[in-house]
Amino acid sequence: SAPFEKPRWTEPNLFTAEFRCIANDLGRLDASICLTIEAEDIPKSTHLPIKPMEDTSLPDNSLIPYAHQWGQVCSHRVFHRYGTGDWGFTNDPPGNTVVTRDCAWYIFGSDYFAPELSAKLLTTLKKHCIYPSGKVAEYVRLERGNISIDDYGLNINDATPLFLLALAHHHHLRNLQGQPYPLAETQADFALAKQCADWILQQSNADGLVWCDAKGTNVWGIGGWRNIIPAYRLAGALTELNALCVAALRAVARLATYAQQPELAEKYSLYTENLNKAMSQLVNPDTGMFYLNRDENGVNPQIAVDCAFPALFHAGPEEAQQRTLLRLLEPDFRCSHGILTLSRNDTAFHPRYGWGLMGGSWYNATAWVSAALSRYDTAGAWQLAEQLAAALFPRSEVSRGVSVPGQFPEWYDPERAESAGMSLSPWMPATFVWLIEEGLKEGGVL
Repeated sequence: SAPFEKPRWTEPNLFTAEFRCIANDLGRLDASICLTIEAEDIPKSTHLPIKPMEDTSLPDNSLIPYAHQWGQVCSHRVFHRYGTGDWGFTNDPPGNTVVTRDCAWYIFGSDYFAPELSAKLLTTLKKHCIYPSGKVAEYVRLERGNISIDDYGLNINDATPLFLLALAHHHHLRNLQGQPYPLAETQADFALAKQCADWILQQSNADGLVWCDAKGTNVWGIGGWRNIIPAYRLAGALTELNALCVAALRAVARLATYAQQPELAEKYSLYTENLNKAMSQLVNPDTGMFYLNRDENGVNPQIAVDCAFPALFHAGPEEAQQRTLLRLLEPDFRCSHGILTLSRNDTAFHPRYGWGLMGGSWYNATAWVSAALSRYDTAGAWQLAEQLAAALFPRSEVSRGVSVPGQFPEWYDPERAESAGMSLSPWMPATFVWLIEEGLKEGGVL
């Protein structure tokens, strides 16, 4: 047996939980998790099923099936109820900050093994994170008696399109499984989605691209996921942000169909097509690859792992998607644990600066590249997934850094060869399940 520690969370959580799983010597799990919760309004003990992998074509020595199971276990571990009565998870346990971006990637995975958690997360986001304008906040701080949200003063970042993608993903899977929400509920969610989509459209410049107008640095000056880099600005028309917005508008069009709004479905399909075409302006004519961004100072030809988003979300010119993705797979972008955020040859490369966002290897980013690659190189995509799975099962009893067997780490320092972030990334376990259940499969859902 492999008992987990019993976390004594600080205020504002309402319960403590103890997880117990049966595992063999190789780390293979039994069919369920025994969850014991100390709370008045929740049963004392609940058995949570572990969804097995459907793909049986992997070699016998593959670690992916084990990681797929542990992804579900770790996702349940981080999910809890706050003193405000809301459900979710924090990006920095045991705090009370719930980040929209992290929730979206969690939902993409939990839709496959615990859709009830997805529904609770979406309820939290819908209740607290949507401004009257339709803009979605970066995070909500669930402090009892003092709930607050923040957008860092940005007109838009990746939170708005990712919220839309998560909401539409949840509805789409429910429909695929023959369990659609009642029409009135679907229409209410579509009305909210339309409000958020319209905010995205309002952030378009004359060039038809979505612009983040940030003037600061760090969280106040970055419109994408690498938003905690000190003294760094990444604003304007970000390739990452525009790819997300293409996917979000496409998802809203599909949600309009479920809401029985065919005219609006056609309308948002047209908006999707227009933004998709506008992204050709973000392609470097000299290399055929995407720029990182374009702002008031001109274009930025730097290639970062963010540039995988067009291939991941089928946005922009197809040839540029492929060329840029293949660039991220070259040796200077690789390490033993996956893909680096920047090339080792980049003058800005540093394995630890900005929490590894200027040269470290973030496991969620490697999952994105893996999913994007599956269209072009299935074997290579599964190889990246295998690298991610290997991080959970160190070859020796003592692993450098903050690595813990059975847990998905946050990011990796390629120079010191050690895990350097949180020993358990709260969003990565569900992201890995999404990768296996959807990202590596033809067609996908996103």
